[in-house]
Amino acid sequence: MTEFEVEPGVDLPLCAGLGMMFRWRMEDGVLLGAEGGFAWRVRRRDGGGWKVEGTGTEQDFRALFQLDLDLTQLDRLLAGLGEAPFPAGLRVIHARSKVETLFGFLCSQNNSLHRIRPMTAHLARLGDHAGPDWAPPAFPPVAVLAGIDPQALRQARFGYRAESIVRCAGRLLELGGETWLEDLGNLDRRGVRTALMSLPGVGPKLADCVCLFAYGHSDAVPVDTHVWAQAGPTHLPEEADRPLTPARAERLADRLRERYGTWAGWVQQGLFLRGLNSGTSRGSLVEFSDS
Repeated sequence: MTEFEVEPGVDLPLCAGLGMMFRWRMEDGVLLGAEGGFAWRVRRRDGGGWKVEGTGTEQDFRALFQLDLDLTQLDRLLAGLGEAPFPAGLRVIHARSKVETLFGFLCSQNNSLHRIRPMTAHLARLGDHAGPDWAPPAFPPVAVLAGIDPQALRQARFGYRAESIVRCAGRLLELGGETWLEDLGNLDRRGVRTALMSLPGVGPKLADCVCLFAYGHSDAVPVDTHVWAQAGPTHLPEEADRPLTPARAERLADRLRERYGTWAGWVQQGLFLRGLNSGTSRGSLVEFSDS
């Protein structure tokens, strides 16, 4: 176990609860979470900042929330474009476990956060538990996921995602499992995206999420209805009054990359948060948000 403090300024509950990762919960004012093989317990310090306990190192935690990334360039970019600053306290995560990120987002398809979290936790219970009593287990390896009976997942209310998860894990195992996923880190965003979309059940938006949150490609732009509602009228006005389709999502993502460059994925997260705040979905974040 390690203990350390994190400076004020970042809203860790918001970052943990915004749908970039799914094994976090708030319990009696304490933020408990896990990502990959690490577990974390976060409390607010008197006077500001955070006290963190975990099974990983301080650097592991800071890397997960990208706490050492200088956002000055992003702030200057947005100011130069005459746009609102990036939301205070928000960070785009950079997950260590590509397996957990991939299978967490397989659970997310056509789903809501309050259902995705227990589904991801269900998969995680198949992993090893070697940490303290409060810590969730480590996320299981690909070989374990490939051996799940889809019927068991259907009975756990995974729906059609049951087959997608098992088929995806089986194909990954054939390709080399965790090693194959790690080796994708040598490719650019387009290469990673294309490779991920070759897996069963992985479409463009899911691949974009994994590119952004697990591979650190900050120009990956997952587009959902919240982002479409916020960005479509400004960046794709000729189509903004039409329903979101995969083709329109691609065009909007290209427009955002043209405008924001390598910060496009971060801007997308700001738009996503703004969309949640302006709609009826805010309730899914209340239990995590520090604001």
